[in-house]
Amino acid sequence: MRNVKNLILLVLVFGLVLSACAPKPTPTPEPTATLEPTPIPPTETPVPTEVPTIEVQGTEEPVEESQPQAGERYHVSDGGFSYIIPEGWTLADFPGLKYKILASDKLVDGVMPNLVFVDSPLVGNLADSLDSLEAGLTQMQPNFKVLSIDQGQTKQGHEYYRLTATNETNGMKMTQVQYYFDLGGTMLVITYSTGLQDTPENEAMIEQFIQDVQFEE
Repeated sequence: MRNVKNLILLVLVFGLVLSACAPKPTPTPEPTATLEPTPIPPTETPVPTEVPTIEVQGTEEPVEESQPQAGERYHVSDGGFSYIIPEGWTLADFPGLKYKILASDKLVDGVMPNLVFVDSPLVGNLADSLDSLEAGLTQMQPNFKVLSIDQGQTKQGHEYYRLTATNETNGMKMTQVQYYFDLGGTMLVITYSTGLQDTPENEAMIEQFIQDVQFEE
């Protein structure tokens, strides 16, 4: 179980700390010219002069973009949607995914609850696409068992389909809830994965999370 936990954590942070370091070239010293002594002519008594005062103005340091915190709305500028980050959840990049994911800091039945956002071209209507995806998921993942499919609506008035299923991967049993949104030619799928027996707190959180999702008009 410890190996599974460590593997999930490593995958979440993979690619965030990798950086390339290249050795810097050592500058070649230039030859120094030999200076011959020059006779110094007599000088008159110097007259004191005022030294000009130079006012040094401070330079503004670049401000780094702060990472959104729990309770704040995060705008996915290249996706045209936004959501509020739940308490105890963190944004993270994930290799191979276009959008950042959200990961909880508390495991449920050995599974790290997470939210993944994926979009794809929409062919036909949303119901037809959902049927095709359901068939494909069942074929690719024999342990993917659909429990229910229903419909809902966000506070903004965006309708969606909700597919609830159980799944098992590498011996880990989990519950997965997928939310399908029609964005007009594009389909956004929000997948919530958690342990097989989710907590009441997480169940309430995900429903509130989906209600607060907004799309740019």
